[in-house]
Amino acid sequence: MLTFAALIAALIVPASAQAERLTVCGSGCNQRTISAAVAAASPGDSIEVRAGNFPESVTIDKPRLELRGAKGGTDARGRRNVGETVVSGADGGFLLGPDADDVTIDGFRISGGTGSGTGTAKGTGIVTNPGVAGTRILNNVITSNVRGIRLNGDTSGAPTQTLVSRNQIARNNRSAPAGQPPSGVGILSDLGISNAEISENRFTEHRRNTIVFGNRDAPVSQGVDILANDLSGESGMDLRRIRSLSIVGNESLAPAKTGNRNAIALDGNIDGATIRDNKLAGRAQKNPPERELRNNGIVISNTGADTASAQIQIIGNTITDHRRGVSIASAGAYRGQLKVEFNRIVRNQRGVHNSDPDASELIDADNNWWGCNQGPGSNLGRCDGTSENVNFDPWLVLRLRAGESSIDTGGDSTQMTASLLTNSAGDTPVTFFPDNTRIDFETTRGKVGGRGRTADAVARSQLSSTSKAGAARVSATLDNETKRVKVDIEKGS
Repeated sequence: MLTFAALIAALIVPASAQAERLTVCGSGCNQRTISAAVAAASPGDSIEVRAGNFPESVTIDKPRLELRGAKGGTDARGRRNVGETVVSGADGGFLLGPDADDVTIDGFRISGGTGSGTGTAKGTGIVTNPGVAGTRILNNVITSNVRGIRLNGDTSGAPTQTLVSRNQIARNNRSAPAGQPPSGVGILSDLGISNAEISENRFTEHRRNTIVFGNRDAPVSQGVDILANDLSGESGMDLRRIRSLSIVGNESLAPAKTGNRNAIALDGNIDGATIRDNKLAGRAQKNPPERELRNNGIVISNTGADTASAQIQIIGNTITDHRRGVSIASAGAYRGQLKVEFNRIVRNQRGVHNSDPDASELIDADNNWWGCNQGPGSNLGRCDGTSENVNFDPWLVLRLRAGESSIDTGGDSTQMTASLLTNSAGDTPVTFFPDNTRIDFETTRGKVGGRGRTADAVARSQLSSTSKAGAARVSATLDNETKRVKVDIEKGS
């Protein structure tokens, strides 16, 4: 009986220990400012901030708070500026102190950080302090600050993940006073973090770099995933000092004035990285001299004389219209053999370049598509070329076949299959060729679907006959290669 009574008592939680929901608005709520609500809240409480303008910089230094703006739960990418909860403090929006583990900031518009005040956020939209873990930054519009997010935290392998997702991070280019971290950055992680995911955000118009990680004196970050972000018209990623890095499924289009910016720059002490399924497009120039096209798709360098990077795989990406698609910029930038395979590397002034003269550290770049079936640098530049110390043989080739060699008139049909499943050696490697790559189909007779998209390295279309008999010459074109097959259309009985 005593044991049963103790169990019942344990299940009866005092009301004071239960999580509460506080509200913030101009009138009729628990509090009139977000800062006052944070001060009144206990760990685990939620704070609902209704639509309106809150000209304050909010410091949070207690765990497990959930702050939810009027657009909480609503994807911020492309969201209209209507009915928003606007946080517009001069020092920045939110500063998470060292005890603010597992805090959620969801559904705000954060703007106006100038860095002119005496606070420690220094004009940043959201700041997370070193040692913090489990932060969730979701569905926010973060714009017109000195920088968007300064994302630091626990570096020892935090058990709870930091998540930055479905935010619109735009034009955070206000000038920073002397001695401050760099401005013009979407996300800056300069003091290290572990177990962090940056996913499904939209970045626009940052003058320096979209995502910056590390500096020479920073702790090494670990377990960083950069996934499915839109960086169209952006200046790219500048990453260093990360162990276990994934860059997967992002889309990057260089701004119109590319300068010397790179889509992905790995600048020292990157140990264990997968770069996969990204679309990295430079800007095609009209008749440029080579000096005008200075941006690269993926460049591995070591400008700070840090530890050389290692164990990087570049797989299944589309890399187009850069000076160099993939580049090792110097000796001492990378140790071992860089793996570059199953990528579509086309219209770059040089597809893959290796500036390391050590032949034992060549780039292993077999089974890529270079723009034509003849292989790198061949056929008057129809395929992208490579430098020395790049092994590109064998390479992927385009094939086309018809399901049936003949069909009847009057609407009979056959499937046309274009594939990159075979390489120049005649082998069929397990391929990770980029999905959704466009292949154009045409025919001299009958009708064929004009565009196919690859899935598992195969694009399909359907050839249908009309009432006219004769030979149909069907073609499939990818980049600078066109393959043709003949299908006889015969008069049906």
